[in-house]
Amino acid sequence: MLAHGAGERLQSVPAVPTLKELGAGNINVLGWWTLIVPTGVAAPIKAQLAAAFEKMARSDTTREFLAKNGTDPFILSAAESQKFFLQEIDNWREYVRIAKIPVKG
Repeated sequence: MLAHGAGERLQSVPAVPTLKELGAGNINVLGWWTLIVPTGVAAPIKAQLAAAFEKMARSDTTREFLAKNGTDPFILSAAESQKFFLQEIDNWREYVRIAKIPVKG
Protein backbone atom coordinates (compact mmCIF):
# COMPACT_ATOMS: atom_id res chain seq x y z
CA MET A 1 0.00 0.00 0.00
CA LEU A 2 1.48 3.34 -1.06
CA ALA A 3 -1.08 5.60 0.61
CA HIS A 4 -4.66 5.61 1.86
CA GLY A 5 -7.56 8.03 1.83
CA ALA A 6 -8.32 8.31 5.54
CA GLY A 7 -7.84 11.76 7.07
CA GLU A 8 -5.15 10.52 9.44
CA ARG A 9 -2.76 7.58 9.66
CA LEU A 10 -4.29 4.26 10.57
CA GLN A 11 -3.15 2.23 13.57
CA SER A 12 -3.23 -0.94 11.47
CA VAL A 13 -0.74 0.47 8.93
CA PRO A 14 1.07 3.33 10.71
CA ALA A 15 3.92 3.48 8.18
CA VAL A 16 1.53 4.17 5.28
CA PRO A 17 1.00 7.89 4.66
CA THR A 18 -2.33 9.50 3.90
CA LEU A 19 -3.08 11.03 0.52
CA LYS A 20 -3.46 14.32 2.39
CA GLU A 21 0.12 14.00 3.68
CA LEU A 22 1.29 13.43 0.12
CA GLY A 23 -0.31 16.67 -1.04
CA ALA A 24 -3.51 15.36 -2.62
CA GLY A 25 -5.72 17.85 -0.74
CA ASN A 26 -8.08 17.49 2.17
CA ILE A 27 -9.11 13.89 1.46
CA ASN A 28 -10.87 11.77 4.06
CA VAL A 29 -12.44 8.78 2.34
CA LEU A 30 -13.26 5.88 4.62
CA GLY A 31 -14.77 2.48 4.05
CA TRP A 32 -17.43 1.63 6.60
CA TRP A 33 -20.06 -0.88 7.61
CA THR A 34 -23.21 0.01 9.44
CA LEU A 35 -26.45 -1.37 10.77
CA ILE A 36 -29.57 0.45 9.60
CA VAL A 37 -33.13 -0.41 10.60
CA PRO A 38 -36.43 0.79 9.14
CA THR A 39 -38.30 3.74 10.61
CA GLY A 40 -40.65 2.68 13.37
CA VAL A 41 -38.48 -0.01 14.97
CA ALA A 42 -39.04 0.19 18.73
CA ALA A 43 -36.34 1.96 20.75
CA PRO A 44 -35.55 -1.10 22.93
CA ILE A 45 -34.94 -3.22 19.82
CA LYS A 46 -32.74 -0.51 18.30
CA ALA A 47 -30.78 -0.33 21.57
CA GLN A 48 -30.31 -4.11 21.61
CA LEU A 49 -29.15 -4.17 17.99
CA ALA A 50 -26.79 -1.23 18.56
CA ALA A 51 -25.25 -2.92 21.61
CA ALA A 52 -24.75 -6.19 19.73
CA PHE A 53 -23.24 -4.41 16.72
CA GLU A 54 -20.90 -2.36 18.91
CA LYS A 55 -19.80 -5.49 20.81
CA MET A 56 -18.99 -7.16 17.50
CA ALA A 57 -17.18 -4.05 16.20
CA ARG A 58 -15.00 -3.90 19.33
CA SER A 59 -14.17 -7.61 19.35
CA ASP A 60 -10.64 -8.86 18.82
CA THR A 61 -11.84 -10.90 15.83
CA THR A 62 -13.19 -7.78 14.11
CA ARG A 63 -10.07 -5.75 14.93
CA GLU A 64 -7.87 -8.51 13.50
CA PHE A 65 -10.02 -8.75 10.36
CA LEU A 66 -9.88 -4.99 9.81
CA ALA A 67 -6.13 -4.82 10.49
CA LYS A 68 -5.50 -7.56 7.90
CA ASN A 69 -7.37 -5.40 5.41
CA GLY A 70 -5.48 -2.21 6.27
CA THR A 71 -8.11 -0.39 8.27
CA ASP A 72 -9.13 0.40 11.84
CA PRO A 73 -12.46 0.12 13.66
CA PHE A 74 -14.64 3.18 13.16
CA ILE A 75 -17.36 3.13 15.82
CA LEU A 76 -20.01 5.86 16.11
CA SER A 77 -23.20 6.30 18.09
CA ALA A 78 -26.52 6.50 16.23
CA ALA A 79 -26.48 10.31 16.43
CA GLU A 80 -22.85 10.49 15.29
CA SER A 81 -23.64 8.09 12.44
CA GLN A 82 -26.50 10.27 11.21
CA LYS A 83 -24.25 13.32 11.18
CA PHE A 84 -21.50 11.32 9.43
CA PHE A 85 -23.86 10.01 6.72
CA LEU A 86 -25.17 13.49 5.96
CA GLN A 87 -21.59 14.77 5.68
CA GLU A 88 -20.68 11.83 3.43
CA ILE A 89 -23.53 12.74 1.06
CA ASP A 90 -22.11 16.26 0.77
CA ASN A 91 -18.55 14.93 0.38
CA TRP A 92 -19.48 12.53 -2.42
CA ARG A 93 -21.57 15.20 -4.14
CA GLU A 94 -18.36 17.27 -4.26
CA TYR A 95 -16.20 14.33 -5.43
CA VAL A 96 -18.67 13.69 -8.27
CA ARG A 97 -18.60 17.39 -9.21
CA ILE A 98 -14.78 17.52 -9.20
CA ALA A 99 -14.56 14.34 -11.28
CA LYS A 100 -17.22 15.72 -13.69
CA ILE A 101 -19.25 12.52 -13.41
CA PRO A 102 -22.68 13.00 -14.97
CA VAL A 103 -25.48 12.62 -12.43
CA LYS A 104 -28.40 10.49 -13.53
CA GLY A 105 -31.73 10.08 -11.81
